[in-house]
Amino acid sequence: MKRVLIDTDIISYYFKGDSDVITNFENYLNHFDVIEISLITYYEILSGLLSKNALKQLGVFEDFVSGNMVLPLSEKSVKISAELYSTLRISGNAIDDIDLLIA
Repeated sequence: MKRVLIDTDIISYYFKGDSDVITNFENYLNHFDVIEISLITYYEILSGLLSKNALKQLGVFEDFVSGNMVLPLSEKSVKISAELYSTLRISGNAIDDIDLLIA
């Protein structure tokens, strides 16, 4: 099994109690010590909870984050994302900037 970066949608399903996602997290944690999310995913979840004033859920999310890993953006990852964006845009297949940064 390879390490993976968990996307915002999957984190959302986890916190909504999706049994398949929970089972997959448990299986993953049998091989690795932590769940890894990007700084962008952290931002997306945090901003969504704050905009809904979901303080209880915010506390649960912060507890989750404290026991796992938030990966920062680097200059290299931003450059790769920019190059992907440029290539996709030129070909007429542009996607959301944030999704490229997560990828």
